[in-house]
Amino acid sequence: MKDQTLLSAPRPLLTGSVPGVFTALLLAAALFAAGFLSGKTQDATQVAGPGSEKPVFALLVHNDDIPPEEPSRQFKEYSAWVRGLKTARFADGEALHGKAWMLRQPGDSLQINPVLLNGNTDAISGYFVFEAADADEAIHIAGTCPHLKYSGTLELREIYR
Repeated sequence: MKDQTLLSAPRPLLTGSVPGVFTALLLAAALFAAGFLSGKTQDATQVAGPGSEKPVFALLVHNDDIPPEEPSRQFKEYSAWVRGLKTARFADGEALHGKAWMLRQPGDSLQINPVLLNGNTDAISGYFVFEAADADEAIHIAGTCPHLKYSGTLELREIYR
């Protein structure tokens, strides 16, 4: 004995109506945001995560090298060097834009002065960040940087964490 009035036809979870489409978009956005945030959390722990015991060092590249006749060759050497570091440890790096500003605040006023890389050998033109077991290993790694091959100056600093 079935009572036909108690059973109803199944309805789709998301309909083609405005509220249904809105719900589908909201669910898709929530899933995307959750995936994005979980990826960001994993990336951040690679550098300074709670389980990371290795110190991280910054290798600052001064703008005092003597570039080769073919700058693309030098770029390829830097890229290969970073790729080699990445196979054994966390490593990354970037060239910095030639436009920079020096900011100081003596007293109440903010002073902003442009810094030009052209000929300024004290300016930082790029950086690399990498893990090392200790300062001795970091110095050894820094000594293999192609910048030294072009008579450039490097500054090695441990990142405080």
